[in-house]
Amino acid sequence: LENGWVTTCRQEFVEKILLNLLNNAIKYTGAGGNIVVTLTGTEEEVTLEVSDDGPGIPPEEQELIFERFHRLPVSENESARGAGIGLALVREATQAMKGRLELESDAGGGSRFRIYLSATRSRDAGPSVEFTDRDRLLLETETLARPDRSDRASPERTPTHPEETVLVVEDNPDLRRHLLDMLGSHWHTITAENGRQGLEAARAHAPDLIVSDIMMPDMDGLQMLEALRGDIRTSHAPVLLLTARQDTETRLKGLALSADDFLAKPFDAAELQLRLKRMIDNRHRLREQLMRDISHSPEAGKEAMGGEHGSQADDAPALSHRDRELLAQLDQWLEARYADASAGVDDLCRTLNIESRTLQRKLKALLGMTPAECLRSYRLEKAAAQLRASDQTITEIALSCGFSSPQYFTRQFRNRYGQTPSHWRTAAGRHGPTGAGRAR
Repeated sequence: LENGWVTTCRQEFVEKILLNLLNNAIKYTGAGGNIVVTLTGTEEEVTLEVSDDGPGIPPEEQELIFERFHRLPVSENESARGAGIGLALVREATQAMKGRLELESDAGGGSRFRIYLSATRSRDAGPSVEFTDRDRLLLETETLARPDRSDRASPERTPTHPEETVLVVEDNPDLRRHLLDMLGSHWHTITAENGRQGLEAARAHAPDLIVSDIMMPDMDGLQMLEALRGDIRTSHAPVLLLTARQDTETRLKGLALSADDFLAKPFDAAELQLRLKRMIDNRHRLREQLMRDISHSPEAGKEAMGGEHGSQADDAPALSHRDRELLAQLDQWLEARYADASAGVDDLCRTLNIESRTLQRKLKALLGMTPAECLRSYRLEKAAAQLRASDQTITEIALSCGFSSPQYFTRQFRNRYGQTPSHWRTAAGRHGPTGAGRAR
């Protein structure tokens, strides 16, 4: 195609069309076969064509193959079995851009898919092209290189991150199964059939991530999201919404309810996997930030939590209002009660008015620590500050920071800092009184 053609088509849709047509051609073209991609222009449109010399498509199947989850009858090429979603995505993306899709195929004579998109010739430069970022491109090309594996169910496989759980909420059983197959090789994956079941599953399993459709019976994705954000057990869970809607109103509703990300249908596996990976990575960064800052002081805690005068890292997700309140109350309780050796998790749960199991899961998700570990970590940091700044004996410091005995304090301090309190104090340039390691 010569220079000078301009189109208003969405770049990501054109990429989806081309990738899925190539994927389909590679699946059905044997070793040594030919796949040809051409782009031509006429008066008011451009034509993208992907052709192959594979086995072709019987006439009775040619209308059906664009329906979601329809698969061609299995031939001798067993590896061509997939989820039956790729060509449906091609048609949906074409229709979204008001284009036309044609198929020309003969049994035994290969297939030619043509996409017609509106375009005009112009001497002016068209809109700038955003090149696909490297990570996404690698994922997409890997999917093309292994088309027989990406969509095939594999109940015996082990996820690469089995410690992380993804909840998939989708009412269409075929798409739900497809999402399970798509994500199951990366994360431990559980499913629910509608928003109400999804809410129950989130409360029961405390997933690390939730992927949900919006249009569902009984309770839709937005209603579920509102319930998740209003429940202290689930308010922290990252949520990605899948939707066929492109209207601004739906997106604004999701943003108002603190949806973490959106992905419009049609979508491809590579983009979904990459978005989920980034969401989980962002949560890990937030957890590290909170662990690093929240215990040091109320002001540091406010900054870590993105409070009124605090600021989070640009790539860290914002905490919900309920989660900020919870961590602020935790910080206040720790400051008020750390010196009391009788203070424990039961007392913390009563103060926060939250069940022990819920608090256990909540702090594990937000901070990577149990309530007991949070209290012990806070006490150790207070003790380290006193070792550095005061001339008290180690026994006095241990008891003033809520430890039941100097021996228990020394053991926990060594586990945390790799040194005994006395050696750590010396290395910090502070020398306590004679007999500092013994009780008086």
